Amino acid sequence: MAIVYRCRHCKAKLAELDEYKVDIKALGWDRLSAADYQEMVQIDSGHIICQVACEECENALQQYPHYHELDHFMQ
Repeated sequence: MAIVYRCRHCKAKLAELDEYKVDIKALGWDRLSAADYQEMVQIDSGHIICQVACEECENALQQYPHYHELDHFMQ
């Protein structure tokens, strides 16, 4: 099982970590609210998927703030 970081917008795989070599507290997940944790972290095919925003999508959101109003701005 691995921890996979994936962009919530464009679905790009950003990183993959071996779960057994990573301390979850070191990732800061223990500081997330229950709602944020539930929104960001899922289990899929035995892997832990952490949904984040990649740099390109984050830049697009900053450049076009109205994208925040959309459920999905990437097609």
